[in-house]
Amino acid sequence: MSITSLIVPDFGDDDGSGAEIIEICVVPGARVKKEDSLLVLESEKATFEMPAPADGEIKSISVKVGDTVTEGAVIGEMLLELEPKQESDQLHLEDSGGAEEKSPPSEAKQSAPSFANADEHSAVSSLDLAVPDFGDDDGSGAEIIEICVAPGAHVKKEDSVLVLESEKATFEMPAPADGEIKSITVKVGDTVNKGTVIGTMLIASSSSEQDQKAVSEKPTKGAVTQEISKPEGQASPKAPRVKTTISDSGEKLAGQASVYAGPAVRRLARDLGVDLRKVTPTGPRQRVIKDDLYDYVKKALSSDTSGEQHALPEIDFSKYGETESTRLNKLRRVSAKNLTRSWVTVPHVTQFDEADITDLESFRKTLNEQKSAEGIKLTMPVFLVKLCVDLLQKYPDFNASLHPDGETLIRKHYYHIGMAVDTPNGLLVPVIKNAEQKNLIDIAQDIKQLSAKARENKLMPQEMQGGTFSITSLGGIGGTAFTPIVNWPEVAILGLSKAVYKPVYNGKEFEPRLMLPISLSYDHRVIDGVAAAKFTTELVAMLANADSYSV
Repeated sequence: MSITSLIVPDFGDDDGSGAEIIEICVVPGARVKKEDSLLVLESEKATFEMPAPADGEIKSISVKVGDTVTEGAVIGEMLLELEPKQESDQLHLEDSGGAEEKSPPSEAKQSAPSFANADEHSAVSSLDLAVPDFGDDDGSGAEIIEICVAPGAHVKKEDSVLVLESEKATFEMPAPADGEIKSITVKVGDTVNKGTVIGTMLIASSSSEQDQKAVSEKPTKGAVTQEISKPEGQASPKAPRVKTTISDSGEKLAGQASVYAGPAVRRLARDLGVDLRKVTPTGPRQRVIKDDLYDYVKKALSSDTSGEQHALPEIDFSKYGETESTRLNKLRRVSAKNLTRSWVTVPHVTQFDEADITDLESFRKTLNEQKSAEGIKLTMPVFLVKLCVDLLQKYPDFNASLHPDGETLIRKHYYHIGMAVDTPNGLLVPVIKNAEQKNLIDIAQDIKQLSAKARENKLMPQEMQGGTFSITSLGGIGGTAFTPIVNWPEVAILGLSKAVYKPVYNGKEFEPRLMLPISLSYDHRVIDGVAAAKFTTELVAMLANADSYSV
């Protein structure tokens, strides 16, 4: 029999608030089976049970009902029962308590050490670094997702050597003793199993071979306790791929193993993209704790004025159900960055209004009938381009850009109107150049040609550059209103929704009128609400006035 500590597993306590013990299911002296309930815990998110890591006898319980515990807290000890044939399982189960046990005498002996440059009192031996038992019952192995050390690195016992990811958990492989890494024979992405030799290290052999054997095959933390978080009756979901911290030179940061921090803290640091070597530790024995990470991130955010998108922690959505990951195409990735930059940088305000386009729609249909033989089709955005150019000349601040210094407004004396086009690969915005020099027919032909090229992936970069004002239309799809995002470095964008017939009172009676919803988003640093209201009000009046349309 051997003694192991009973450790509270990881239960998703990201904010460090812990979980309250609401029931203790065992007493000292009680015999339990593996997976029998020891405690019932209640966090802010759920009520769950802490299972026994193996068959055995409860030696002590050091907590009481009402106590609050966090991940890694020791709540007692138990005596493990183990048959001789189950020696390899003992190494796996000891991990749940972190107790270090010497290897049974029946274990295979360590290969004979080699000695060099050592006297009889301080010999140095080479020790194989073997992957410990991590509960790989199905033989699928674990993938190496991070290598924390490099040849020549000096490590302390329990420093992280590798970070492994199996189908059930992400965990770290610790160094078995103090020493120097001699070689690493694996790389990130390799799959390893229990017993796989991943390298060698040089250790002082003053201690007994029996002790070295015990620590070299000691299992990693987390192999048993990871199972507690899965819902009853469900298979453990596959853990998400952990983001690796990369240095500016593109090389993996290998020195983080020298930082004193637990597996949960290291996992959180990887999720946040934080280099642990830059974090000031406040825990016992200069240990980095979660609060240290949070303080570091808060300071980094408060000092960052670039407006760039900050890294977000990864979330394992697969634990809630089946998922599928699809990488965005390049167009959508570029659009996402541009839209995020605009949304973060530009203080958006949107002005909404409705325009009576009953007469305009009648005029448009008549004109299309007349021009059908020429292959010309006038859509509603064609009229909007023409009318907006007239308004941009009257309100020049809408046809401007704000200098990066935030203090200089650059008004443009050309009118290049961007027209959003939906394509199979995503949204593109070709630009109608010098729209002030064109009539309705010219604008219609430009829109037709640019839209066709956009859908056929034939647009040239210069055909999407230089815009001063944009128009985006959802009228062919539906909707009553929306908030378009300003296409920086422009300062305004006009959105069109689906026109519908509504009863409008004419002073004597209600009559059906075709009403077009419009949405004008603008940069509030350049344009104030009064100017925006004037712009939309005049646009509404021009759309309703038949005298505004000229071919």
